[in-house]
Amino acid sequence: MSEPADFGSDNDESLIVYEAHAIEQIASDLIANGEWLQGEVIELRGGIRWRPALVSANGKAIAHLHFASELRSYVVDRITACILTGISVHVVLPAAALHDTEVLEVLAKADATVHIMERGFVAQHHMDAISAARVALTPAARRAIANANWGRMRDGTNHEKGKRFESFLALLLDQTPDLAVVERNYRGDTDEIDLVLQVVRFVDNRCWFQEGVPFLLVEAKNRVEPTSQAMVSQLIRRLQTKRGTARIGLLFTTSKFTQDAELEVIKLAQGQIVVALIGPKEIERWVASNDPHEYLESLVRGAMLR
Repeated sequence: MSEPADFGSDNDESLIVYEAHAIEQIASDLIANGEWLQGEVIELRGGIRWRPALVSANGKAIAHLHFASELRSYVVDRITACILTGISVHVVLPAAALHDTEVLEVLAKADATVHIMERGFVAQHHMDAISAARVALTPAARRAIANANWGRMRDGTNHEKGKRFESFLALLLDQTPDLAVVERNYRGDTDEIDLVLQVVRFVDNRCWFQEGVPFLLVEAKNRVEPTSQAMVSQLIRRLQTKRGTARIGLLFTTSKFTQDAELEVIKLAQGQIVVALIGPKEIERWVASNDPHEYLESLVRGAMLR
């Protein structure tokens, strides 16, 4: 007898949020789109067998439908086994599930792609989905998600690495109460800006609050080579051409800054433009901090006082 597909619903009727037939219909609709096939039993590392709801045509990915009140331990074990076996994990779920800390930590550990029901099941990296949903993360969830993704910064193609770093920064910056990511990969007339932050809560004692200057510009460099003076100069030019609406730039790198890059920032001391250079050590301290908002502000304040 074949194993039934795991459609991720509750057995306890008192906990059911979505009827089983509705979940099966979701699976059928995803299959009809042509990207997925009906799940079959797969052999995973550790002698674990699982029949997920859906499998990709090439067998390199599975999709679990999570519409239960919680992620069952057997599902977590099988998702973990998929990772160890080299199978990519997709999770189909309602938007409300993104507010469950346990779910978020499992998604981060699995480097999962999510498909949100209320967004038409469009595939999103879990960090992008969390940011789009404006989920207020607990300190533990924030650290777990950040640490899991920080450990993967060198994985993938150059494009994938750049995208992951931008998503990582957008997630963390969106957790800052005073700031919101309002643009990603913003294309101006002459350039592209990785992230644009807007001051959304005017707190007088925050150093980035300036009357009539609502934006901060963010550049993200996920590269092995040191971040150079040319990249600092490029961010400075972008700040200079924003009609005074942005005077603070945050330049993040996963490597280090050249000496010339640091000297270029010092030259700004007599003007109103400020660029904070934030390297891997600062990023790790920001992630680990018990007060990440204060730590981020201390980096900007330090750049202002150089």
